[in-house]
Amino acid sequence: MPELVGAHDTPSHIHRALDSWQEHHRENDDATLYHIDLYRIEHERDLGSLGLDEIMDDDALVMIEWPERAPNLVPKSAIHVKMSITSDTKRLLTLSTQD
Repeated sequence: MPELVGAHDTPSHIHRALDSWQEHHRENDDATLYHIDLYRIEHERDLGSLGLDEIMDDDALVMIEWPERAPNLVPKSAIHVKMSITSDTKRLLTLSTQD
């Protein structure tokens, strides 16, 4: 995922609820990608310490895994990406919105 903003040699995000990558592409153009993994989150109230309100207000790309664990976090304007395994070597991506 960090490759989306041009970041390379990034550490694994396994077992962390929040990761971010920032990469400078062009003069005065920094791209920030946030990866939020909610798999281990049991209650939405557990998210308060992560500062997600500021992240969601930022002008950044935010990718949330397991969004159903915190439905109030996902904005109505979100693009939902569902990945389905179709074979050992193929995946099907389905994009949708709530609009």
